[in-house]
Amino acid sequence: MGRKLRVGVQLPEVERFVPWTELREMAITAEDVGFDSLWLGDHLLYRREGEVTGPWEAWSTLAAIGAVTNRIEIGPLVAATSFHNP
Repeated sequence: MGRKLRVGVQLPEVERFVPWTELREMAITAEDVGFDSLWLGDHLLYRREGEVTGPWEAWSTLAAIGAVTNRIEIGPLVAATSFHNP
């Protein structure tokens, strides 16, 4: 009758620094519990309370997540092309 509902998850990147080992475990867990997709924002800088912080670079991180997962679809939540040299 209709299409199956697909549900994705955005990994944290702004609230706090997340080490690669924790990102990897979150991605594997998201796949194991049945999420269909996983997303990262493509931002390089955030300004919070006068402090400039930066997350992991999205495209390299997504490639690394792709290497440790099998089924889950991955993608950038935002693709800020002006941050990257063609």
